[in-house]
Amino acid sequence: MYLKRIGFIVSVLFFIACDNSGSSSKQLLPSPSNNNNYKIIMAKGGSSFAIKADDSLWAWGLNTNGQLGDGTTLNRRTPVKIMDSVSSVSSVSFSPISTGIMAMKYTMAIKTDGSLWAWGDAEYDRPLAPGKTFAVDRLRPNPVKIMESVSSVSASNGSRMAIKTYGSLCA
Repeated sequence: MYLKRIGFIVSVLFFIACDNSGSSSKQLLPSPSNNNNYKIIMAKGGSSFAIKADDSLWAWGLNTNGQLGDGTTLNRRTPVKIMDSVSSVSSVSFSPISTGIMAMKYTMAIKTDGSLWAWGDAEYDRPLAPGKTFAVDRLRPNPVKIMESVSSVSASNGSRMAIKTYGSLCA
């Protein structure tokens, strides 16, 4: 519970004090446009994700491992569009023993067509199925397609599992 509180505090502090220009702002929530229409929101390890009503995925916050999926490792103060046709998003964070602060490693999304996508840092992770890892050179700041026909995905540091649309489990 203590580490979850620290992760939340780090997320809030990011919006208060961090941006790429070095300036400080007290804006806690981003306001990219007047037409937000968010239907799902997820925040972990200083990074935030939202799926809008049109099923587009947006991300902002810390991005040191490419976990936002925008092709960079730059922190983002305002949401950037990652991809269209997304039905769910999941992320994996870890807590280094030296700091005890949660940091995000990688992110996965399931698109409305059932395809599973992943991006970020998978240094200590393993593939969902033989030959289906996205960690070819470890850091992937762009989404990489992992597999088709996925209905659900769950991940933690060191493992991830997916349930295929026909009910089989990939671990």
